[in-house]
Amino acid sequence: MKTGRAGSRWPGRRFLYEPQARVEHKVPGDRGRWSYFRARCYGEGLSKAAVSRLAGATRGLESERAYVRRTLPRGVVRGLKDGFGADRPGLRRVTTRKTSKPRSE
Repeated sequence: MKTGRAGSRWPGRRFLYEPQARVEHKVPGDRGRWSYFRARCYGEGLSKAAVSRLAGATRGLESERAYVRRTLPRGVVRGLKDGFGADRPGLRRVTTRKTSKPRSE
């Protein structure tokens, strides 16, 4: 199982997947607004630029390259399939996904 940053931070630990687990937390309503989304993307861009200056573009942007190569094409295909089927919001997901920046995998 891929563990990402947690696996790097705690290399000797085991991570278990529990599909029945439930996590509840509150998300402020403003985080559902486009203005928050744009501000978040801008802030992440500034952060990624700083990391790239320190670590170099190759290491600093590897997660973005992996996202563009693997995750993004799958999401676009799924959104198009959904959008031309019964799920009209699928088309909106495609356009949002195309312009949004990923969180760490």
